Amino acid sequence: MQDFCVKHGVDNAQIERTHAHADERQVPVSSKKRVVKVAVEAVREVYLDYRFRQKNRLPVISKRFADVAALCRTIMKEQLDKGVGKKSFRDYIIVIDKYLLPFFVDIFVASIDRDIVLQGLTAIETGQIKHIRYGAGSPYIDLKLLFGGALELVIDSAPNLEMLRTALGGLYARKMAGLSFATQSGFVRFQYAPKPALILAGRGAILRTTASLAAHMDFELHIASPDSDDIDSLGYLAPKSCQPMTTPQAPMQMPVDAHTAVLLLFHDHEWEQNLLMHAATLEPFFIGALRSRKTQEIRLQRLADAGLSAAYCGRVQGPIGLVPCLRNASLIAVPALAEVTANLPAAQIRLE
Repeated sequence: MQDFCVKHGVDNAQIERTHAHADERQVPVSSKKRVVKVAVEAVREVYLDYRFRQKNRLPVISKRFADVAALCRTIMKEQLDKGVGKKSFRDYIIVIDKYLLPFFVDIFVASIDRDIVLQGLTAIETGQIKHIRYGAGSPYIDLKLLFGGALELVIDSAPNLEMLRTALGGLYARKMAGLSFATQSGFVRFQYAPKPALILAGRGAILRTTASLAAHMDFELHIASPDSDDIDSLGYLAPKSCQPMTTPQAPMQMPVDAHTAVLLLFHDHEWEQNLLMHAATLEPFFIGALRSRKTQEIRLQRLADAGLSAAYCGRVQGPIGLVPCLRNASLIAVPALAEVTANLPAAQIRLE
């Protein structure tokens, strides 16, 4: 920690930034003050706080999960190198690097979250299971929950790693997974569902726009299209799978389960029927297609004529979208994905 500097806005409206040099990085932080004299005092307080954090090996500048995780990792590795750390620390480091960082790298850790990290480090050092309560009835009166109520946590310093691996493997295999934890009142079991998947079959602007938005919504994305340019242009989204469709009779080669939605984004009917016939029988949690109500009537009649049962025909929704009769690609994508979201399975995490 070397120096701080204050920049003053040219219109004297606000002190824009303070900069802290820590660990050879310059990190901007806002002074949140409008008067220079007051801002300088605020900078001094920030500086002293950072010095205290650095001395006590707390996250100094960033509240990003990646930085906090790096601190935990460093502490465990130092203890291992000195021969005083637990053997399980090696497993924890692997879990941080392989499973936690890829998912939570940019999550910000603040207030209660930071205290949980510190409580976790204490649990690791003492080898004890910690029972913590925040909010109503908590001894930590300075740590408030945003919407009231209470949050109770159990931190296990020596979890059953095989149970964790089994649960994670089940989720990767798109199966429900369960974890059991000891509490003061006994054992509690959580049921976890796989990440919602979305199969998009179509072409053109509507396919590209919907895929981009779905990726930002963190769906597990699968793309099928007769247009190779569409598939190539969506490569940056890193879809889980892509299927070039050579003919309208091509079978769907993508996995469909109860945690998957299927959207058909074609304006020409010939590409729809075979996909709908196949997908409807696999019972995704939602299946829908574009066009008008009249088109939907024709679509369902063709499916019935092709031998699809009334029950399966009834699963095909159309026209998709909470707002009907839109033409702009973006305006179609938003309500279509809103309808998918409204039909998500009741709970991704269930307490038993």
